[in-house]
Amino acid sequence: MKEEWENLANIYAKKRWYGKGLFKFERILLQKISNFVDSVIDVGCGTGRHIRVLKQKNVFVIGLDFSLNMIKEAKKMCNAFYILGDARELPFKDSSVDCCICLGNTIASVGEKRNKLIFGAQLAIDEMLRTAEKLVVVDFREGKRSYEKRFINNIPYTTRSWKLKTAIDLFKKSKHKEKIRKMKLVKNVKLGGHNFFYIICFLK
Repeated sequence: MKEEWENLANIYAKKRWYGKGLFKFERILLQKISNFVDSVIDVGCGTGRHIRVLKQKNVFVIGLDFSLNMIKEAKKMCNAFYILGDARELPFKDSSVDCCICLGNTIASVGEKRNKLIFGAQLAIDEMLRTAEKLVVVDFREGKRSYEKRFINNIPYTTRSWKLKTAIDLFKKSKHKEKIRKMKLVKNVKLGGHNFFYIICFLK
């Protein structure tokens, strides 16, 4: 899966919505996040499209991605602090940042093999809850079809869609679930022809 995104980085960066632009809902969400926190780790930052908005709001942002080529593309678009790393093992201390975000259905790309994607997503959720002090925000592309092969300019990549209960269980079963003070669910968000839902965790 990592190799897939290494191959896609340059093409992905040129796409209007995937690589560069933001949907209206994403802008509103990032604005609200910037009003609530001072520091953010963008887990699976890709080409850095979310980072740019947060930096404009004077939020200190760290972008983390497992693809070196994605980070190279992100640096071209936004001058920020980037780390090559794994969402399943974040290189940060406990409660060391106000907020962790994982957007663009990035949570579906955590894992090297199809049968390990849910396990990888669980590890990533655990790590975000451990690392954040105030807030964790993750989006999920809704659907009944778990695993699928998709294409960008005929280059394949593996992803998945999520049932609502499966996604919620990632938080309820987390080994750091005791940190969750309140969980908010935002459903039926249309992004690029797909239906997304967002899980927002306010932490103790």
